[in-house]
Amino acid sequence: MPATQIITASLFAAVTLASTMPALAQNDAARGTPARQSMEQCVQTVLTRLGRANAPEAEVGQAVVQTCDSQLRATLAAAIQAGQAGGCTVETCMDIARSTAAQDAITLYRSRQAR
Repeated sequence: MPATQIITASLFAAVTLASTMPALAQNDAARGTPARQSMEQCVQTVLTRLGRANAPEAEVGQAVVQTCDSQLRATLAAAIQAGQAGGCTVETCMDIARSTAAQDAITLYRSRQAR
């Protein structure tokens, strides 16, 4: 699984934790959704930019969350619409989605910088 997919899979896992539904990351139909692909592309772009600038790790999570907020929101909305985030609305689960995306971006950035 490409690294940026890990971040969006973790977002889905966070939604799952918040909603006690089966993990969307395990759902083959969800893997190719336009919202998820857009989120992966956004994260990839942000991490590449930060890596080239040799940005400190402390900036990564916030940069991803701020830059990719609309993609994150769309990914969460798609999960909700698909019935894979029961009990969630975009607003009620957005904080956990942001937190998870930020943490996963930092982890991915750290592993990229170690190469």
